[in-house]
This record gives sequence, C-alpha cells and structure tokens, in this order.
Amino acid sequence: MERNDERSFSIFFDHYHTRLIRLAMLFVPRFDQAEEVVAEVFLKLLRKKESLTTIRNFEGYLFKMVKHEALNYVKNNKKQNSGNVLFDDIQDNLLIDQNDPEKK
Repeated sequence: MERNDERSFSIFFDHYHTRLIRLAMLFVPRFDQAEEVVAEVFLKLLRKKESLTTIRNFEGYLFKMVKHEALNYVKNNKKQNSGNVLFDDIQDNLLIDQNDPEKK
C-alpha cells in the first residue's frame, strides 16, 4: 500500500475484505451495514497510509479499527437499527435443510 500501487491495494483488499466483513457482522445486524463499516475503515487506512509502517501488529490494528468503527456505527444509527434482518443476511448454514429428516 505504501507504494501507491493499485495492484498491491487490490491484493490487500482481497486478503482482508471477507474477514473484516465477518468481524463487522458480529456488531451490526445487516450485511450492507457491515460493508459500510469495512469501506469506511479502508478509506481511513488510505488517508493515513504513510503512518501505517510504524504499526507493529498491523492485523490486530486493522481488526480493532473495524470493531471500533462498527460500534460507532451502531451507536450513531441506533434508531435505524430496529433489529430487522434482511433475508440475504441469513447465512445458509442457519437454515434447516428440509431434505434431511434428522435436521427437521
């Protein structure tokens, strides 16, 4: 990232994006909100990329950023987060397999 290389950022993004979305989903109720949180974290990283080289545990720093951003998101959007869950946010492994009698 410090080289201003699009390919480097793309590799970085691909490596962390899914993991960060999963982490954000622990704090926000909907997938689209988790995407907003992670996008905001990536923007913050890009804004201060020069100072990132001094961080010793970058992965820990990154995960803490997502956690704090998600908690701030929940705090700032309390009224909008009425607990509604979009159907697309339900993970497939949480749905009962109707073809398996043992799972019924």
